[in-house]
Amino acid sequence: VTSIATLKTKRIYMLEKAKVAPAIDGKLNDVCWKTAVIVDSLEKINKKGIPESTPDQRTKIYLTYDDSNIYLAAHCDEKSPDNSIVAKIKDRDGGIWNEDSIELFLDPGHTKSIYFQFITSAIGTQLDASKRGNVEKWNVVWQSSALKSDDDSYWDVEFAIPYKILNASVPKKGDVWGISICRDDAPLGL
Repeated sequence: VTSIATLKTKRIYMLEKAKVAPAIDGKLNDVCWKTAVIVDSLEKINKKGIPESTPDQRTKIYLTYDDSNIYLAAHCDEKSPDNSIVAKIKDRDGGIWNEDSIELFLDPGHTKSIYFQFITSAIGTQLDASKRGNVEKWNVVWQSSALKSDDDSYWDVEFAIPYKILNASVPKKGDVWGISICRDDAPLGL
């Protein structure tokens, strides 16, 4: 991966509850994305996790929730010289963090002792993992979908993460969750 973009600083986002759940189809045309919290302050980090600069590629993240799921959508511009999106791995839990992908880390309750990781590549391949002490292999049912533009100038992805797989309840007013979002921007030629 040539670059990883993640949130610049720790921030608090107050999510709006979606009135209607999005169709998880990779199309960001659902009504809920118009009222979702928008996160577009990602920062490029190096292999040691140290912030370096503004990312080479623009990424816009949308977050919302309802009584069943937390939802994430991402619009990822692809401005490399030939607009090449790198995503070839089709095996679930393969090394898609080395390709163009979006990673979502969730810590319900902001305990700082556990987290759940979800990754979807630009072609919709999924990876999930959890950390509770030691990293565990963890395969659960969640939804994601991705769509690439015809000219490879951008790609979009949507996630729906059910609370039940996180052993979490629907967030109530005042609840705090830890969240980290990364865009993996793969070099050409992988």
